[in-house]
Amino acid sequence: MNVVLGLSGGSDSLAAAIILKNQNYNLSSLTFLLSDTQKPQLSLISKIIQKLEISHYILDLRKKFEKKIIEYFLSSYKTAKTPNPCAICNKEIKFGEGFKYAIEVLKAEKFATGHFADVDYYKGYPLIKRGKDLKKDQSYFLALINKEVIPFLIFPLAQMTKHQAYQIAKKFADTELKIELKKSSQDICFLKGKTLKEFFSEFPELFPEKKGEIIYKNKVVGYHSGFYWFTIGQRKGLGVRLG
Repeated sequence: MNVVLGLSGGSDSLAAAIILKNQNYNLSSLTFLLSDTQKPQLSLISKIIQKLEISHYILDLRKKFEKKIIEYFLSSYKTAKTPNPCAICNKEIKFGEGFKYAIEVLKAEKFATGHFADVDYYKGYPLIKRGKDLKKDQSYFLALINKEVIPFLIFPLAQMTKHQAYQIAKKFADTELKIELKKSSQDICFLKGKTLKEFFSEFPELFPEKKGEIIYKNKVVGYHSGFYWFTIGQRKGLGVRLG
């Protein structure tokens, strides 16, 4: 069976690649190019595919990622909403554009990723469900995927814990790649370790300093520099002590 794996170079997708390779699938890998800062990532992926002896393809989605994900993220905060970029990215980018390319261009019969989730059926209806590791469950972030895509999916890590998957990847990194493997990040990828405020400061035309009052029980108890730095229900990080 022809399987295309979304390969990011992180420990999760590496573990998924090793598992699928050991299961003797006709395995290919696909990396989504989402930004101009992925050079170290692509270098690591190059080593992985050489050691696993699998073919590799790169799909340039930088423009679509910026338009569909980053612009959505910024515009949501600008209008006082709290976006979920990972869920939208999974629908539009990874399991949207990426899935379409894998099936239509690479002729894959199945599309795999290193998500901690599973596929099941209820009364013949395909669905995404939680995997074994409930603490690292990612089914929520896959909830918007088009239902037509689900029957084509494989999640090799479905019945594993994060620790088990990491140990598989780490052993391969130690013995085959001769590198120290980093654990996969759970942060929003395009923030690259920046806080929201640091990220928004790169877009002063969208997020200028706009001071306003913080009011509690009809009294002004502090001031803020823009409502878009905060979200509905937020209590911490306001700079106000109310006991």
